Amino acid sequence: MSIILNSSDLSLAPTVGPLVRQGMTFGESLKGLATIGFSSVQLDGTLSGMRARELSDRDRKDLAATVGRHGMRVAGIDLFIPRIHFNDTAHQDRAMDAFVQTMSLSADLGRVPVSVAIDAEGVEGDVLKGMLETADRLGVGLAIHGEDKLKALVGLIEEEDLPMLGCGLDPAAVMAFGGDAVKWVQEHGKVLKVGRLSDLSTVAVEQAGPRRVAAGNQDGGLDVMGYRLGCDMASGRVGPVVLDLRQLENGLTGAKIGKANWEDAAIRL
Repeated sequence: MSIILNSSDLSLAPTVGPLVRQGMTFGESLKGLATIGFSSVQLDGTLSGMRARELSDRDRKDLAATVGRHGMRVAGIDLFIPRIHFNDTAHQDRAMDAFVQTMSLSADLGRVPVSVAIDAEGVEGDVLKGMLETADRLGVGLAIHGEDKLKALVGLIEEEDLPMLGCGLDPAAVMAFGGDAVKWVQEHGKVLKVGRLSDLSTVAVEQAGPRRVAAGNQDGGLDVMGYRLGCDMASGRVGPVVLDLRQLENGLTGAKIGKANWEDAAIRL
């Protein structure tokens, strides 16, 4: 198959959070990913050492320098705190403070997009207004996840119609809710801000249901080639595609497999 593609950035930026949670240090994670051949990384704003509110100006510069020493750059920041916290009075102030601080960290790191999950149908107006005002003031892209309510999320983004605002899309989450990630990105690419690469096994584990697997795994349900083409044609997407390593048994192995399958899809295109 031969298809003329756009010139969008289709490099992969693996999520470093899962590697740290599996016992690696931040530096070890970067070294391992760089060895595999990655040139960018997705930070986790909920991890100790990456939480914006804990970082001084010096710490933020050191964070960027550490990434740079491994020949890499920061592609974006995930801030996946429980979305209910944005509507719960007991947690709302802390959640919004974490959001504002993370957006500020993003600005310091080159205005990379920030990914966050909210309830597209239940988010309070003041909360959404505060998020959008912060994104606009700092000039930072905001990618909102809501894979269980994609129709409502698309409606929200189209209604707001702001250049800094768009969808974040996690294919494994879309499939977990019975959706088709390839079809969605083909139909709604104009509202996609940050695309992720992930996969969900089509083989249910007894009593556990579907599980995340390395992208393009033989048991996975994602059409990697179709998804890559959809991401390339998505006019609103910015930056690399985030290689989501969450819930994989071995993050580095999953990163290597995902990278190989993503690049193979490009060859077959």
